[in-house]
Amino acid sequence: MYCREDSLQLIQRMDDIPTLPESFSRIRKVLDSDDSDAKDIADVIRTDQIISATILRCANSTHYSSTGNYVRTLSQAITRLGFRETSHIVMASSLLYGFTLPFGINYIRALWSHAFAVGLICERMAKAQDLDPEELFLAGLLHDIGRAIIGIRLDLGYFESNKATLCGEALIEAECSKYGLDHAEAGAEILRHWSLPESLQRTVAEHHDPESSFLPAQICAQADAEANERFPFGGSIDQISATLAADLPQDADRITMAC
Repeated sequence: MYCREDSLQLIQRMDDIPTLPESFSRIRKVLDSDDSDAKDIADVIRTDQIISATILRCANSTHYSSTGNYVRTLSQAITRLGFRETSHIVMASSLLYGFTLPFGINYIRALWSHAFAVGLICERMAKAQDLDPEELFLAGLLHDIGRAIIGIRLDLGYFESNKATLCGEALIEAECSKYGLDHAEAGAEILRHWSLPESLQRTVAEHHDPESSFLPAQICAQADAEANERFPFGGSIDQISATLAADLPQDADRITMAC
């Protein structure tokens, strides 16, 4: 059992904290460039067979290939999925397959597939609220990164304990009781280390705060709850992508501002 100060000190000793995968950083550079196109995304993907296979599976899913007209090349798959959708899948896949964690693959897959679902839901909600959809997607994708950091720095048995199955307030209470902080605060700390935007840090830090007046944090909290409800047993990135692309509600009324 740790107090908050001890936990923060351990997290801040970043010598053995994983860095973001190279493919994740490269795709973010592609997105940040006004001159980028589908070829730039393809160049990032081609060096990774697993991510390439994921992109092809998504493009050939029932939602994107209802006529059974399957694509066989990356360029065809990117054209079918679109620039943004492909970029999101690449970022999520790079975290799933490139972010080294000392846990079993089932825990890793569950962590990142849930995060991907939250990111996509955040993106849709952001559009409805006239916020930056890319930043909200990234916030959703990284909202639970603190769980990984706790598992690396504070408790190697974190994902093998009952905390692996908890969510919402129950998870927050269990973490605070044992570590003196929760995964939202731990996540904001690692985002500071990675020099990601302060608004992103705040969204992650407050995504479980019921009193937050920060709209992106409210959106992330609602997206988190919706992802838990819609995908209680997880799923693969390509399954989640196709499901949400097909039938995710896009109405703005689901966001209730607290301020």
